[in-house]
Amino acid sequence: MVTAGRGATIIDSTGTVTLWRPTGQAELDLVAAGGPVSDQEFTDAGEALGQALPAAWRTYLQGESWFRRGWMATGAYVWLNTPGQLLELRDAWGEGTGAHPGIAIIGGDGSREQLVLDLRGDPVPVLLVDVSSSGWETAIRQADDVGQFIGRIAAGTFEFTFEG
Repeated sequence: MVTAGRGATIIDSTGTVTLWRPTGQAELDLVAAGGPVSDQEFTDAGEALGQALPAAWRTYLQGESWFRRGWMATGAYVWLNTPGQLLELRDAWGEGTGAHPGIAIIGGDGSREQLVLDLRGDPVPVLLVDVSSSGWETAIRQADDVGQFIGRIAAGTFEFTFEG
């Protein structure tokens, strides 16, 4: 662990960097950043999903550093998934994915709410669905396209919308 000023930088065995600093409100901000995701993970995901993930998502996750999980400036806790994790969650959803054709689970709120892509769209929207969702009709739009979503994540201004 390397400490700096009022916070700490922690690099674990997987190369994940965690930045920690107490805020003025005596709360803790925990932000983990991921390193570049391999081409193979994207290839595997594309094959399993029957189509490639959006180019903007690939570019973001293959950057030197991307927001993996933590608190937004808005107070929202966001957790983002690699393509490999996306496939694990898709498998865990089992038959639930049948009610959501074209689903790619790219993240969530660390609890029941899942951030998903509807790969049938053009552009591909980012939606919010509960783990018990019975279909797309209950999904709530979070961003009109992946680029807009990434911009809000990078700026720390993303917040969940729970009403459609």
